[in-house]
Order: sequence, then structure tokens, then C-alpha cells
Amino acid sequence: MNDITASARSLARRLITLESPSEDGSEPAFGPALRAVEKLRRPLTRLSGTAGYRSLVMRALALSSAYTPWLTPLRIEPDGSIQWAGEALYSDTSDGAEEGGLALVSELVALLITFIGEGITLQLVRSAWPDASPGITGFEEKEAPR
Repeated sequence: MNDITASARSLARRLITLESPSEDGSEPAFGPALRAVEKLRRPLTRLSGTAGYRSLVMRALALSSAYTPWLTPLRIEPDGSIQWAGEALYSDTSDGAEEGGLALVSELVALLITFIGEGITLQLVRSAWPDASPGITGFEEKEAPR
């Protein structure tokens, strides 16, 4: 795994954790990942418009579906919302659902890092999760060269 993938996966895991409910077992396994993607929707739409956000999420879905077929029934609507085209969205509470969610968020974060860089990606994350601790991103802040 290259550095950008490891960084993206680490950040994705943290974002999903922020969206995870208490351990009461009533939450479907894939729910926190969908909420994380949805929470990024506002800052990404401000940055790139609805079409840009939709394109990024569609690409992240295509990349993650390649190795997590469980995601294949997800559809990205014209407004950028995510819909399930298969049977009940939350019927799978197995590790496959959690791993699929992590794959989707990881790919989205990796695309952001690739296209806009770590710094702007972190700004977007902080704007989506303003109450999160400063270390939530998992990236070390780099000092500007002197």
C-alpha cells in the first residue's frame, strides 16, 4: 500500500469513527460511512459544485466497488445523494458492509488528496467536522519552508 492510500485509509477510518453511534447495535454497519460521505458533501459542493462532488463520489464508488462488490447497488443521484438500488440497504451487518464503507470513504479521501492536496483536504475535513479534535485527521501538520 502506498503512502497516500495508507493516509487516506487512516483518515477515512477516523471520519467513520466520528460518525459511528454508540455500541448499542441498532446502527447498520454501513451507516457511518454513508454519513461521513454525506457530511463531506457540503464543503465539497462549495469547492467544486454539485457536478464536481457527484463526479468525485461516483469515481470513489467505481474504484471501491472493484474490490468490494457489496457496493455495486449504490447509485449517486443527480443531486449527489447516495441511494441503494438493491435490497434493503442495511441487511448486511457483516464485516463486508464495514469494509465496503471504509473502501468508499478511503477512495474519496484519496481522490481529494490527489486532486487538491493534503492541506485543502484537511481544511475540508475540518469544516465538515468543526467540533472534532485537531488530531482527527491523522496527518502531521507540515511547517512551511523558511
